[in-house]
Amino acid sequence: MKESSALAPETIKGKAHRYLSYREASTRIKESIEKDYFLEAIAIAESIIADRLNSYLELNAVTVAKPFIPLSARITAVRKLNQAPIVVKGFDDLLGEIGNWNKQRNAVIHGIVSDRAAERESIDKFLIDSKATAEHGSRLARAVDKWISDQKKLFNDSLKGIPENGFRRMQARLRELGWLVEWNLPCCQSCAWDALPDKHEVGPFVGQWVNCSKVLFNHSQDCEYGPTPEERNACKACGGEGWREDVDEPCKECNGQGEHFHFDTTKYDTSVTARHSLAEHNFVCNWPEQQDHSLFCFDGGKKGVQNLSAIIPIIEACGCKVEWNGKSNERPKITWPI
Repeated sequence: MKESSALAPETIKGKAHRYLSYREASTRIKESIEKDYFLEAIAIAESIIADRLNSYLELNAVTVAKPFIPLSARITAVRKLNQAPIVVKGFDDLLGEIGNWNKQRNAVIHGIVSDRAAERESIDKFLIDSKATAEHGSRLARAVDKWISDQKKLFNDSLKGIPENGFRRMQARLRELGWLVEWNLPCCQSCAWDALPDKHEVGPFVGQWVNCSKVLFNHSQDCEYGPTPEERNACKACGGEGWREDVDEPCKECNGQGEHFHFDTTKYDTSVTARHSLAEHNFVCNWPEQQDHSLFCFDGGKKGVQNLSAIIPIIEACGCKVEWNGKSNERPKITWPI
């Protein structure tokens, strides 16, 4: 058999590494079949199929046990997302074909040393069965790889009508998966949780109950605009205290804030009213097009942590970067270019 490509691992990364890995695997399947190494070809085909199915699950934010689960479990997980048969060139039911092939694969792999091996008419029949399974697995590996590539293209195409802003892309994609993703909920973390709607108000799940283990949002304090020194000055009426000692009430000149601001608030999100002991005023908050990062709130329970972990590849595919320790004791920081 030919030697593998002599390429230094450190020189090839990311998508290029993945492409070359699949090219190498496909070459090895072909060469293994030509050399009558059918079991090797079967094992490589299974590896490709399992990896491609797992890629589809990641694309749809479905977490599976790692590092190893049976191929049949991956088939079941993908089928839950596709109730109708998956039709591709050469196969009317791709998952059904993979399931049947998996049974053939088990029979061949385990049959070589099982007690039933003595019942075979000859070793020639075993080789015939092995070759047929290897060739069929090779076709399935190519088919499922093509299908996954098409699914990723559909995903990328679905983002074309969405503004380039990474948060907006993330918001749109996660809403398609049943997530509640919001910007600038009132006004602190506790108030924001209280303000969550019971049902989805926008997106494909509108009218359906919100799953609190699938929520991702920030609040006004996370995106509040900070005026520059030139845009603010202390209130003279209250000496910057926000409270009038002479009348024992909040300063009406500065609305209890102790400062006067001089900038155009119409450029910002002023929809949230802040309530405190002094007075009421509206938060002046950035839109996601004006701020390139934020901390976000999520459900810190076991299911919430699992769900957030599952969507990180999707968030990153939308052009965002996630900084998070993977635990419930830290809010994720998500950044995007603006």
